[in-house]
Amino acid sequence: MNWSEVKLNNLAEIQSELIKVIPENKLGIFSLFYLPNNLLLFSSIKVLRDALVHLQLQNYVRGFAFLILPPSTKLPIHQDIGKFKWSLNIPLQVIPGCFLKLYTNFNGIVETVKLPDGNIFHKHESENCNLIEVHDTITPYFFNTSIPHTVENCSEVDQIQLLIRFDSIDPAAEHIINEHNQKR
Repeated sequence: MNWSEVKLNNLAEIQSELIKVIPENKLGIFSLFYLPNNLLLFSSIKVLRDALVHLQLQNYVRGFAFLILPPSTKLPIHQDIGKFKWSLNIPLQVIPGCFLKLYTNFNGIVETVKLPDGNIFHKHESENCNLIEVHDTITPYFFNTSIPHTVENCSEVDQIQLLIRFDSIDPAAEHIINEHNQKR
C-alpha cells in the first residue's frame, strides 16, 4: 500500500480542535513544524485520540507536525529518509485544488538535504521522475513517505494539514486501514 484514504467520522470536530493549536505566527507562510511536547499535547485532544484508537493506530504514533502551504506553492519532489516512514495527513479545512502526487525515480539520482530542524530527505528532480498517482487532499489519507512525493496547493488559500507520523506500522494496522476503507 502506498496511499489510502481514511474515513474519520468525527473529522469536523478534529479539524475544529486542531486549528486552535496552530501558532498564529505560522499562518500564511510555508512551514513544516513540530510543536514542543507534541506527543503529549496531541494525545490530550480527546477527539483525535479517540479517532486513533478507533483506527487501532494509537500505539504506533511517533510525532505530530503541521504542514502549511500558502496558495500556489508546493513541496519539492522528495522522499522522507528520517525515522518517520508513514504519515496520516488530516486536512484542517476542505480546500479543493490541493494534491498529493506520488512518483518513481527512473534513474536514481537524488540530492540529500538536511533542514535546519534536523529533518533529512532525498530531493528528486522532476525530469528524473515519473508521476504514478495523484490524490486530492480534501479528505484524510495515509501514505508511505519513503516513496518520492510532493504536496501542491493550487488553490487561493492556505492549505493546512496535521501530519501524524509513524516510524513503522504493524502489518495488522495496514490491514485495519484497508479494511476500514472497504466498509465505507
